[in-house]
Amino acid sequence: MTTTRAYLVDDHALFRKGLADVLTQAGITIAGEAASGEEALAAFPEDGADVVLMDLHMPGMGGAEATRKLADRAAVLVLTVSENDEDLITAIHAGAAGYLLKNATPTALVDAVTNVANGGGALSPEITPKILEAARTAPAPEGPALSAREREIVTMLSQGLSNRQIAERLGISTHTVKTYIDRVFEKYGVRTRAAVAAAARSHGLT
Repeated sequence: MTTTRAYLVDDHALFRKGLADVLTQAGITIAGEAASGEEALAAFPEDGADVVLMDLHMPGMGGAEATRKLADRAAVLVLTVSENDEDLITAIHAGAAGYLLKNATPTALVDAVTNVANGGGALSPEITPKILEAARTAPAPEGPALSAREREIVTMLSQGLSNRQIAERLGISTHTVKTYIDRVFEKYGVRTRAAVAAAARSHGLT
């Protein structure tokens, strides 16, 4: 069984140490650490990582810009103290697959890392209402044309289901699910499940 590899990016060494302890105790491998956005890019492990745990506010290059540059190389889970709406939206638009507050419990942290590593998303409970409120108050633009099966996929994706769970519910292969999700990403012009979920809510799909 392949072990999840996590790359830690935070300017506080003591906090990184605490993260590493929690994750290694859960069987997650630490692929590397960085103290800034610039260092995160320069020191990204040659053998890759499944998840990048990214702080937002760091000296020099911030976490949002680093996320934008790393999102194609690994799933990014933002880990921050900020509940600011602008920070949340910026992170999601930058390509973050999840947004977790630093007051999360160790169990919630491990679950979030695991979900993101498996292609899912993760949001702190405090953050979810903000996304729902933004969807309720935003104008409802016409969304992209989706097939019936694509609409099913988007609905389940917005519920936080993994590719395997979607495949089991629909009776299709995980490869087919991934193909549908890639097609949905292209139609919505986004790169993450969280962005699809937010867009789908604004279009009244979920």
